[in-house]
Amino acid sequence: MLKLEAETERQAQELADLKLERETEREETRRGMQREQTEHEQRLLQVQHDGNSGRLDSDHKKELAHKCDIQLADVEHLRGENEERLRFLKEIQGLQVDLTRYLVAQYQHPDRLIRVDGTGESQLHLHDN
Repeated sequence: MLKLEAETERQAQELADLKLERETEREETRRGMQREQTEHEQRLLQVQHDGNSGRLDSDHKKELAHKCDIQLADVEHLRGENEERLRFLKEIQGLQVDLTRYLVAQYQHPDRLIRVDGTGESQLHLHDN
């Protein structure tokens, strides 16, 4: 009977060891799955962040391109106005019009007038109106 009790005790011990081993394996598997889940969530967050960042970069580039287009249009408009003004001034110059007198006549009331008077002496007087 002692032998039977020893055998029963040994089997009970082996069963306990086996249960402990299985529980340890399940715990390791659970931890591994949690780690994989966490890594997966981190990758998803990174992809989402990269997507948002890329979208923001794309939006910013579009905005800059739009501003650049507007500025180019403004420059072209000013260039056209300047070319038209130059063409006009060349035409009236060709008609023997004194451009200096013409341009001064356009601005009868300037913001500031500087007059230089000279009487042969080496003195210079500036009058600020």
